[in-house]
Amino acid sequence: MRGGSFTGQDCSWIATNPLFLGRFRLISSVVCEGMFINPSDIKMRNLMTIAVSGLLLWSGNVAAQTPETESLKVDLGAYFIFDTSTTLSYTSARSVGLTIDSERDLDWQSSMNVFRLDGRFRFTPAHSVDFSWFSFDRDGEVVLDEELTWGDDVYPINANLDTRMGRDTYRTSYIWSFHHDEKVELGVSLGLHVTQFSVDLEGTYNGRVVASNSNKLTAPLPVIGFVLNYAITPDLTWSNQFEVFYLSVNDAKGSLTDLRSSFEYAFDKRWGVGLAVVSNRLKAEYTDGQDRTLYLDDQVLGLNAYVTLRF
Repeated sequence: MRGGSFTGQDCSWIATNPLFLGRFRLISSVVCEGMFINPSDIKMRNLMTIAVSGLLLWSGNVAAQTPETESLKVDLGAYFIFDTSTTLSYTSARSVGLTIDSERDLDWQSSMNVFRLDGRFRFTPAHSVDFSWFSFDRDGEVVLDEELTWGDDVYPINANLDTRMGRDTYRTSYIWSFHHDEKVELGVSLGLHVTQFSVDLEGTYNGRVVASNSNKLTAPLPVIGFVLNYAITPDLTWSNQFEVFYLSVNDAKGSLTDLRSSFEYAFDKRWGVGLAVVSNRLKAEYTDGQDRTLYLDDQVLGLNAYVTLRF
């Protein structure tokens, strides 16, 4: 030992140690030529070997556990809605009105097939933004067997009633993955869920229009959620996202639950296919300046079969 540093003979235990060969050769060279450590006996050498080796192995293990992730993932597919139900009412200060079961009272279909878009942009393994969009219309035609009050309008018995509801749903969320390795991703999300509804009614009796009404409702709800993704194999992934929220502000209030659980198989780094179960329920209520209250409770359950493309 000279001048508080290792001699070539003293540091030969580092330079020849297999843990320091290859990518760590530079570290062994620095240790031999510039370290200020002055061990008093050979026990210090053993401790140093264990400490430095453990640090290097730990850092190598962390690097190996960092998953390879795509920057952009887009899912394009068919949304097979096999169960949807809507309850709605439109009351005013002058009329109580009735709560309408749209499938029973308006003959709206409860199943349909529509296009659905989902996607995710990942900035880093821990930070990403996802998005979804789908849209559908429902309509029906019935002859009323009882008087129907909708807002300030009255549709008489035996009137022909044509109705239609349109729904557009947009959602986006920021996801923070607090745990993400090769097998499991756990995260929390914060986002915005926007649903736009339009409800149109027209009643005719003996060929004459007796009442007509058109209403629009936009329900923007902030949502919080939880994300769980699990790699069953390198090519097969089970993904889950659940979001929920309730909001009441002035004359509007609403609640939302949204769940998507999917199995996805990757053919290669670019292409894959998936099948998801999607459940959504939205309740919204809004009172306008004339004390008329529009209430809507909409539930959707279906399967989403899609092709996924990664960039």
